Amino acid sequence: MAKALEGIRVIEYASGAGVPYASKLLADMGADVIKIEPLEGDKSRHIAPFVGNEANVEKSCLFLYANSNKRSITLDLETVEGVNIFKDLVKGADVLVRQGPPEYFNSKGLSYEELSKDNEGLILSSNTLLGESGPYKDYAATNFTVSHMTGGTVLYPHGTGDGDRAPVIMGANMEAFDAGPISAIGILAALHWRFRSGKGQYIENCALDAGIAPLTTETVIFPVFGQNFDRSGETQRLQSSLNFECKDGYLGPFFAQQNEFDNLARTVGKEEWIGQEWFTDMAQRRARCEEISDAMKEFSSKYSKAEAVEIFQSNKVPIGPVDTPAEVVNSPHYNERGFFIDIEHPVAGKMKYPGRPFIMSKTPHTYNNPAPLLGADTDEILKNVLGYDEEKIADLRKSNII
Repeated sequence: MAKALEGIRVIEYASGAGVPYASKLLADMGADVIKIEPLEGDKSRHIAPFVGNEANVEKSCLFLYANSNKRSITLDLETVEGVNIFKDLVKGADVLVRQGPPEYFNSKGLSYEELSKDNEGLILSSNTLLGESGPYKDYAATNFTVSHMTGGTVLYPHGTGDGDRAPVIMGANMEAFDAGPISAIGILAALHWRFRSGKGQYIENCALDAGIAPLTTETVIFPVFGQNFDRSGETQRLQSSLNFECKDGYLGPFFAQQNEFDNLARTVGKEEWIGQEWFTDMAQRRARCEEISDAMKEFSSKYSKAEAVEIFQSNKVPIGPVDTPAEVVNSPHYNERGFFIDIEHPVAGKMKYPGRPFIMSKTPHTYNNPAPLLGADTDEILKNVLGYDEEKIADLRKSNII
């Protein structure tokens, strides 16, 4: 079956979540992604949770997910030979995805200027947390640091009405996994430009930029209107609103249009609200948001999540269940769409993973290979990609370069 990125070779030198996820998106569309790891492995191999609660470099759930469909080669970049192998791999690549300060790579002779001398069409995707310029560029940071610096966490938790409460961190590596797709989009755009021009280019990706970009409402309202968004403002809008408790969980509503508020009123037995001036005027509706919320709470508390969602949806009220991860994985909706896939790993065993984020009719995503064992493809890559003989490979291994 045809693959969208078949014939594209990507060299990845990155660890953690976001940047490897960018390469994974390319691998799932058919790119040949060769992951270069230090001898001890990508740091995410050492991050819990582990399959079976066994700390093992082959059982980190984060690594297993973010690195499927890739090949792995181990390489010591602190040696001259290791750097030379890196250069040899990049010579024949379409894309280099790297993570870390440019100064480190420049000191090794691995700058874009040097690497592109032997590969004019090279696309180098450089990824840092805080950017390659600006007063913060040398700050020590993590993905959680970035989350706070975007201005987004000051809005959480939404809808509490408690503007004095301390911000709550966004979980699930959100900033990292926001940055990954942005990086992948940049690479795809550069590949298209190379197809037209024959030339590669340098792409600078900054996780902080990628984290701020989706905050469209907040980042537009302040510079345009001077309004500083906070959690109490979220409640007053009654658009993202609160989560409402059912017998077995919560509902997540979002109302923005008048017809949605009218449908809500009909559903919760408040038809008398419809057409009243206060209910059709946003400012007056905000002033009475507690009254609306109380009616929703009273109604939803009588039902299970499934029952309440069915009732609201039958009346075209945009409310969905607040699902747990277990409920998401076992959801009949996702399963009917084939979103989750089973992949067999030689050490971790069979696991269920999130699959394609979009569906392509002619070149569907493929999931043929689990995340690679540490360095599992080193010999094959050196032999078949670079043409090294077995004696040279043995010498490299004896010298702890691979």
